[in-house]
Amino acid sequence: MKKIILTLFVALLPVLVLSGCVQYYNGVPVNSASYTRTFTFTKDEEGFEGGFADLPIDYNPFIYTLAFKQASVPIKDKLDKGLMLKGHNRSDDLFMYVSKKFNVKDGLRPNTKYTVLLSFDIATNIAGGGIGVGGSPGASVYVKAGIINKAPLVENINGMKTINVDKGIQANGGKEMQVLGNIEKINSTDDTYEYKNFQNKIDVTTNAKGEAWLIIGTDSGFEGLTDIYITNIKLTANLFTK
Repeated sequence: MKKIILTLFVALLPVLVLSGCVQYYNGVPVNSASYTRTFTFTKDEEGFEGGFADLPIDYNPFIYTLAFKQASVPIKDKLDKGLMLKGHNRSDDLFMYVSKKFNVKDGLRPNTKYTVLLSFDIATNIAGGGIGVGGSPGASVYVKAGIINKAPLVENINGMKTINVDKGIQANGGKEMQVLGNIEKINSTDDTYEYKNFQNKIDVTTNAKGEAWLIIGTDSGFEGLTDIYITNIKLTANLFTK
């Protein structure tokens, strides 16, 4: 009997060891080396939140017309959904953004460095070469993105709604968000919407809870109305290697 028990234990040992190498959180492996997530917003915001910064705390909502919601992308012959961001830049520096938290439930490890490949589309109706108050309605609305290990929060700094993310100012990026381009269309000159793709590679180290936040936004020098749709967000996260 002892020999049979010993034989059974030896046979199961590799299985037990291999199972012990993988840690799970609510059924999700948290030490996987890579994962990919895609967001097309067919049903709702999929956990993304919208926000606005660089405007007065006591701003007039009737003149800023700020809005964030899941909506149909207004491109003919397409049924796509996206995250609509809308705002009238009355402060000469309006920042509109969407963000989402990722954590161990998504496969991230605590205190671990990742290289993230990011791709997303913005539906814009702004043709190139336009002129507006404060700057171009396309070339002066800068698209920025980053992945950080703290929650993006808007705070009251000297009476202004200021985000706690180093995003830089308009055409200049910061330590936590990079400039990827602007919202000028490439293929058409009318006022119809078309997609413009943005891509970037970002290194991030998760915090002690295994958390990281994706943030995508526009930093505007154009003192007018901007109305865009963000969709087809794709992230591929890999453990950092030199």
